[in-house]
Amino acid sequence: MVNRVCVAVLTLLLLSGCTIVDSSSIIIGNTRQQTTVENVLLYRKAPKSYEEIAIISASAGHDFKSDGELVDEALLRLKSEASKVGANGILLTEIRERSGTVTTFSMVSTNANSNGFGVISSGDRDTRVKGLAIFVLE
Repeated sequence: MVNRVCVAVLTLLLLSGCTIVDSSSIIIGNTRQQTTVENVLLYRKAPKSYEEIAIISASAGHDFKSDGELVDEALLRLKSEASKVGANGILLTEIRERSGTVTTFSMVSTNANSNGFGVISSGDRDTRVKGLAIFVLE
């Protein structure tokens, strides 16, 4: 009975586990003093006057979260990366979502008289965002 409870708890922990996130930046201009994430705005079209600071990217992945949640987390990570280099804006260049299930079939032989068939399924949700960290001039 104790083993079943432990397995149930571990399963719940795995299902509600952390989102895998990653981010990076390549400096291409002059950095500025770090800003706050709340002050970084997203742009789909270039503002009238800005300075380029860095090429930035971020990703978020999790098997059990919705695509919308993953986009939100990836964009938050992208804003965090932009704030580190002193940007007050991000010119978005790419939002790419991948959602699907990978299924693997395998034959298992336990002895000469017994064969088995196994199926393993795993989810695969991933969102990647890219942009240009910018400082918008007023």
